[in-house]
Amino acid sequence: MAARVEAAARVAGVAPGAGLASAPPAQPASAASAEWPRFDFYGETLVRLATLHQGSCGGCPDRTIGRFWVRFGADGRLAPGLRAVFGVSTGERNDPNSVYQTFGGSLGRKATTFDRAYLVYAPTRAPWVELSAGKFPYPWVRSSMTFDVDFFPEGASERVSVNLSRAGVLRQLSAQALQVVVNEQAAGADMLLLGGQSTATVRFGPRLTTRAVGTFFNVTQPDLILRTQLDGTNVGVRNTNALLGTAGGGSRYLSAFRYVNVIAENTVSTPWVSMPVTATIELHRNVKAATDRDTAVSLRIDGGRLQRPRDWGFGWHVFHVEQDAIVSALGESDWRAPSNVLQHRFAFSFVAQAHLRTHVTWYRGRTLDTALPGALRVPSADPGSRDPWANRLYVDVQYLF
Repeated sequence: MAARVEAAARVAGVAPGAGLASAPPAQPASAASAEWPRFDFYGETLVRLATLHQGSCGGCPDRTIGRFWVRFGADGRLAPGLRAVFGVSTGERNDPNSVYQTFGGSLGRKATTFDRAYLVYAPTRAPWVELSAGKFPYPWVRSSMTFDVDFFPEGASERVSVNLSRAGVLRQLSAQALQVVVNEQAAGADMLLLGGQSTATVRFGPRLTTRAVGTFFNVTQPDLILRTQLDGTNVGVRNTNALLGTAGGGSRYLSAFRYVNVIAENTVSTPWVSMPVTATIELHRNVKAATDRDTAVSLRIDGGRLQRPRDWGFGWHVFHVEQDAIVSALGESDWRAPSNVLQHRFAFSFVAQAHLRTHVTWYRGRTLDTALPGALRVPSADPGSRDPWANRLYVDVQYLF
């Protein structure tokens, strides 16, 4: 189930709800042992054909790449309200921004490592509380504008949610605290993401449901992840943030990072049950940026539910992310650049069978301002010139259970 939730989130571009598979409804221990398996196994295999082309770019060879992704794990119900989840998947150990392996490498073996290991506790007598700790899929609502979809955060989450059935149009409220460890230091302060999120779901009549989400993060010691980029131990994405030289000859971020993010998601049910349509607006600002290049915005249109055979879905997303709006090392690796970028994403998905899906995704993006230090430019391009559109096309076949 966890793999299915994440697959849907990848197509939609926004994590569903809490981002974790829902715990089973509370039952007495005897009922749980009789009706629930102690462990549920999940697995997923995806094979991808990827192409890359950047028009009007001398020195930018077109590429055609074969890639794959394999994931397997177990979700165990250890006691009423207590779950333990662990899993392994493919992925380069020096590239935290991707879970894929590329065909080639002289036919060498491919790395497989643990991508999750966490506990979730939802007390049976207080089902409105959920406590999580470990390395887990995103437990908060977010889009790829702020964090790469392939990251598995590490740390803890505490969430309180209330479902309301007799409060008029208001249907759900939740509040969540988050403590994410990005880089731990044996001596000195760690790089952490400390913050929280609140959500409210409102239903207007039988057709329209609106979810409002507010998120706050303070990023402590962000220079620690910059060092891993500059020394080559982190090859996920190139840095596109503004840097400042230090007396020792090194570099640090010019800006500090404190995120304020607001998402308004509106879902309309149509006469076709399998074709709800969702329109989402996201506004984001780094309130500790040292420059005025501190803002990001996105508009996303998605349709379809992708639950049953012959279901299909589509999506169009556009993102405008200024240079220091986010920590670029945590940004999306499928884009032209993680920040200082205008990025489009077009997607189509089809559920061929109960466990088989196909996806076609087209990423089209360009650097916003090639004159900025650290901006991604094509070879031989002059600073300030217009960046040609970079086009990535992915064709995926995915089997999951």
